[in-house]
Amino acid sequence: MPMLKEPWKKYKPFKPLHLPNRQWPNKVIDKAPRWLSSCLRDGNQSLPDPMNGEEKWRYFKMLCDLGYKEIEVSFPSASQTDFDFTRRLIETPGAVPDDVFLQVLSPCRPDLICRTVESVRGAKNAIIHIYLATSECFRQVVFGYSEEQTLELAVECTKLVRSLTKDNPDASGTRWQFEFSPECFSDTYPDYALRVCRAVKAAWGPNGEIGDQVILNLPATVELSTPNVYADLVEYFCNNIGDRENVILTTIVDVMAGADRVEGCLFGNGERTGNVDLVTLALNLYTQGVSPHIDFSDLNSVIEMVESCTKIPVHQRAPYGGSLVCAAFSGSHQDAIKKGFQNRQRQGLSSEDPWHGMPYLPLDPQDIGRNYEAIIRVNSQSGKGGTAFILQAKLQLDLPRGLQVAFSKVVQRRTEELGRELLAKEITQLFETTYFLHENPHFSLVDYSITPDRSQSPIPLALGKTQDTKDLIRIFEGVILVDGKECKLRGRGNGPISSMVAALKKVNIDLDVHDYKEHAIGEGRGVKAASYIECKPTGSKQTVWGVGIHEDVVQSSLIALLSAASNFTTSRPISPTHQPVATAAPQDTPSVISVLEQKANASLDDLADHHAFQAGEDVLGELYLDLCHTIPFQRLHPHHDLVYQRSQCGQLHLGDRPALQHPAPKRELRAAEIAELDTMVVEEDEITTADAGVPHGEGMELAQRPSRVEHHVEADAYGRRRLLLFPDVDLRLPNGASSSRRAWTPGWTSSRPWQAGVLGWVPRCWYMNASWRRTSSTLTQSDGWISPSSKTWWLFNTVFLSVQVTNEDAPVPTTDHHILATALKSWNLSEKITKT
Repeated sequence: MPMLKEPWKKYKPFKPLHLPNRQWPNKVIDKAPRWLSSCLRDGNQSLPDPMNGEEKWRYFKMLCDLGYKEIEVSFPSASQTDFDFTRRLIETPGAVPDDVFLQVLSPCRPDLICRTVESVRGAKNAIIHIYLATSECFRQVVFGYSEEQTLELAVECTKLVRSLTKDNPDASGTRWQFEFSPECFSDTYPDYALRVCRAVKAAWGPNGEIGDQVILNLPATVELSTPNVYADLVEYFCNNIGDRENVILTTIVDVMAGADRVEGCLFGNGERTGNVDLVTLALNLYTQGVSPHIDFSDLNSVIEMVESCTKIPVHQRAPYGGSLVCAAFSGSHQDAIKKGFQNRQRQGLSSEDPWHGMPYLPLDPQDIGRNYEAIIRVNSQSGKGGTAFILQAKLQLDLPRGLQVAFSKVVQRRTEELGRELLAKEITQLFETTYFLHENPHFSLVDYSITPDRSQSPIPLALGKTQDTKDLIRIFEGVILVDGKECKLRGRGNGPISSMVAALKKVNIDLDVHDYKEHAIGEGRGVKAASYIECKPTGSKQTVWGVGIHEDVVQSSLIALLSAASNFTTSRPISPTHQPVATAAPQDTPSVISVLEQKANASLDDLADHHAFQAGEDVLGELYLDLCHTIPFQRLHPHHDLVYQRSQCGQLHLGDRPALQHPAPKRELRAAEIAELDTMVVEEDEITTADAGVPHGEGMELAQRPSRVEHHVEADAYGRRRLLLFPDVDLRLPNGASSSRRAWTPGWTSSRPWQAGVLGWVPRCWYMNASWRRTSSTLTQSDGWISPSSKTWWLFNTVFLSVQVTNEDAPVPTTDHHILATALKSWNLSEKITKT
C-alpha cells in the first residue's frame, strides 16, 4: 500500500504541553549525571541472538572497568539463565566492585517481584526496579485497568518490595534502593503520571539514610513527539513532583530539564530504535569540558567487545565510535585538518593543551585511543591535503604545494584503478616508488665530486693567498648508472645542481630547474636532509618532480635531481623502437617477424593500456611504433605478409598468412588493435608494362622523381607530438581511370595479381585505432583508409613516417635523422632530408 496523500486522516499529532515559562533551553550542563547501563538487560533482550553467560560476564567486567557504578544485569524472573547469571555475580568473590550497584528488573506482579528479590539476596548493593504501564492505551487495550486500579497496583507492589528489602531483617546486609518506572511515560497524561509517582513515593516511606531516595524513571518507551516536547514533560514533572530532594529523576536524555540520572546502553542498543547512546552522551559532556566519570580512553577495545558480544556492528558513522567519524575523504576537509594540525605545531601546543581552532574535529582523536592515521582516508575524491598529511605523519616529509598537487594526481589515478581507498601504507609505498626513494632503475649516483673551476679565476692570486671560491663556477664530475650502465659525466654550473643539470644533457636529459626546497628530517646525529626539486623539460610547460633523502644535503639535492630525471623519462609514453627494418628478403622473414613481435609485445600493449584509446576517437598524431620498414615486395615471398594478430591471451603476434589482407571497410578497431596502412610509392624504373596481366598498374607514370622528404612535427590534442616525413611524389592517373580506391589501393582484395610484385617499394606503417588524420587538403579520411580527392592530378603525401612520441613539446631527438635516413635508402634521399 502506498503512503497516504492525506496522512492527517490516519495519524493525529501529539498534543504538546502548555509550558510558557519553560527553563530547560537556558540551562547549561555543568556536571555529569548518574549513569546506569542497561546493556546486559534491555540491550541483551533486544538482540536477535542474546549473549550467553560468558559473554555477559566479560561485558559486565568491561562496564566496571569503564567506571559504571549502576548496572542493570538481568530480568531474573524472565529466565533461569538471567537468574543464574545474577547469582554467579553475587557468589563469585571479587566479581562485583564494592561501589557498584546491581540493578534487576521486574514487572508489577507479586510473584515475579519475590523471584527478583531472591536473585540479589546477599548482594552488597542492589536496586529493585519495577515498572507498570500508565498510558491510556496500555491500561485499556493491554491490561483493561482503570486509572485507580493501575495506581493501586503500583502502590501495592512498592510496599511488597519494601517489605522484602528495607524492612526485612534477613536482608539488612544489603544496601537497597528502589526504582519505579511509569512505562510509556511520554504517552501518559502528565497529571496522572504525577499522581501515580507521588503515591509510589509515599508508599516507599521516609528515607532512612542519605542516598536512599526513590528513583523515578521517566521512559520515552516509544518516541511520539519531538525531543523538546519530551523535555517539557520532564520539566513539568520535576516542578510538580514535590519533595524534590528525596527523588532521583531518571530520564533518557533530558538532564537539562531536571533529570539526575540517565539509563541507556553503549552505542544505543535496545528495543526498537534503541536506548540513549551512553557513549555519545558521555563524550558530548567531555567535549564541553565536563568530566563524565566514564573512561573511554580506549574506545576501540570497547567497540570490539560490544560487537563481539552483541553480534551487531557499530555503524561506521556512529557518533564518536564509528570508524569514519574522524575520517575525512574530501580534499578540502583534509586540507583544513592538515592546516589545523600545522597551526598547533607552530604554536608548540601539545595534546594536553586547549583543543581549539581544529576544523572538523571537536575532539582530539587521541583522547579516545584513535591515532591520526584514521583521520585522513584517501580515495578518488581526496585532494592534496590528505596525502600530504599522511606523508608528513609517516615519512616526516613536508611536501611543497606543487609536489602535493602532482602526487595527489598519482594517488587519484591509483584509487580509480583499484576502485577503493588507499591505506596509509599504500600511499607511502606509492610515493617511495613514484619518486624512487629506495631504488632508481634509470639514474643512480655512484660517485661524484663538486669542485670550483679555478681555471677561470678573474683575478690573479697574490703569492701565499688562498683563492676565494664563492664566485667560481662549479664542476660536477661523477659516475652515474644510466639504465644499469656506468656513464662518466661532467658539467659546469654555478652550483652543484646546475652543474649536474649540464652533465645530464650528455645523456639527452635536458631539464631546467624551476623550484627547489629542502628541510631536515629528525634531530641530532641522525638528522637527514629531504630535498624537493621541480624541473621543466627545456621548451616545455610540463613539470616533473624529484625527491631525495640523504645525510648529506648536497647529495640529497643531486638524488632529487636524478629522481626528477627518471620521472621525465617515465612520464613520456613508451618510446618507439629505433631500429628500422630495411630491405628484407624471403629468408629474412622469420627474423623480421621475431624482432617486430618482440618489440611490439614489449611496448605496444603498454602503450595502448596507458592511453586507453577508444574506437572512433580522433587520433590526431596518436601513437605510432617506429617499426616502419620498407620492404621490396617483389623480393618478398608473395605468401608472407607481416600482420598483427591478437591472441586470446592479449599478446600481439606477427604471423604469416597468404597475400595482403586488410580489415573490412567500416570496421571499428578496438583500442589496442592494430591496422595496416599500405601506401604506394612508385619509382619510375619500377613501372613497366612487362608485368603482364596487371590491370590496375597499367598507364601509371611518374611525373617527377621524389626530390625531398619534408620533416614535419605536429602536436595532437593531448599535447603529444609526432614526426612525419612526406616524400613529395607527383603521381598521374590516366584520364578515365577510376579514382576509387579499388583502382589503386594495394591489397584491397586478395585476388589482385599485382599485390606482391609490381608496386615496388611499399612503405608500411603500423598505427593505432581506425581513424586517420588528414595530412593535406588532397587527402580524405574514409574508414581508416587514404583515398584521393581528385580524379586526375593529385599530390600524394606518402605517410611514410617514423614517429617519436615525446613528452608534450619536447624536441624530437636528432638520432631520428639517422634512423630515417637509413629507412629511406631505397629512395636515395638520405642526404636530402630537410626540415620545414
